[in-house]
Amino acid sequence: MSDVIVSVKNAHFSYPTRKGSSSFELEIPNFTIQSGQQWMLMGPSGSGKSTILNIVAGELVTSRGEVLVLNQRIDKLTESERQALRIANVGFVFQDFPLVPYLDSIQNVLFPYRINPQLKLTEGVYNRALLLLDNVGLSSKSTRFPSELSQGERQRVAIARALIASPRLILADEPTAGLDIKRSHEIMNLLQEMAVTQGVGLLVVSHEPQIVDRFDNVLCLGGEV
Repeated sequence: MSDVIVSVKNAHFSYPTRKGSSSFELEIPNFTIQSGQQWMLMGPSGSGKSTILNIVAGELVTSRGEVLVLNQRIDKLTESERQALRIANVGFVFQDFPLVPYLDSIQNVLFPYRINPQLKLTEGVYNRALLLLDNVGLSSKSTRFPSELSQGERQRVAIARALIASPRLILADEPTAGLDIKRSHEIMNLLQEMAVTQGVGLLVVSHEPQIVDRFDNVLCLGGEV
């Protein structure tokens, strides 16, 4: 039986206002992601998709229920413990894909190894960074700076950076937004290949029909909250 990467049960989240009332409340459907499984998270704008990604990543904490990542109750961990778990095990592809402006593409991909003492930069890691840039179609631009790249190219550098530490879980928030259909399929092929060959859990938010059709496991949220 596959290892369980993520398990969410009876979870509830709310953003409190200054007066103590809740401005946003979210009841999260129960779901389990096993190693190698690929999940799509769907719902209208404002339904809480990005919030769920941040909860699973340990950036946000639920007010009740259980959230387990790699058999650890992250809702019971301290902020530093959640951060350590995230650094070691989670690859997060953000919508705004921020890159460090004074680093070239290869050094941006390697950036997690520059700032996280848990990660050790070796020749093998450097070679993996070059391979990831090749996988996203940027092998010829490894020495280009973000200002010398198009928006889509910067996005692909950020995706390579999210994958460099061989995460057990990939959380992707609109990873193909703004890319053409060819590049979208290349990126999704890369993410889904990692899930299949390396037993990575994959949770993706997307509104693009050509991406949604690639997933058998779909988590749907309700209407506007």
